[in-house]
Amino acid sequence: IDTPSRIAFLKKIALFHGLGDDELATIADMSDLLGCLAAELGAGAVASPGNAGSGDDLSRAIGLAREHFGRLDVLVNNAGIMDHFEPVAECDDATWNRVMGVN
Repeated sequence: IDTPSRIAFLKKIALFHGLGDDELATIADMSDLLGCLAAELGAGAVASPGNAGSGDDLSRAIGLAREHFGRLDVLVNNAGIMDHFEPVAECDDATWNRVMGVN
């Protein structure tokens, strides 16, 4: 999913839960996404660089959200990657482990 689509998805999640754009916190391992989020979501939103598959990074992001907002009401795991659409029988171990580790 491209960065504008991710931003639109986050905004829809916020709207669904009755939150404003400036009431969002996100974690991402892509600096381009975090830069776009900061610009699109406003000064009240917070973003934490990191990998949602890392316990330390996730704890840091949750701590940042709780510090900034005082609480965490909704948590959405939207991490996902694709594997070049290879048939399972042709997928090497490294690709399989990377995809399963994120998804």
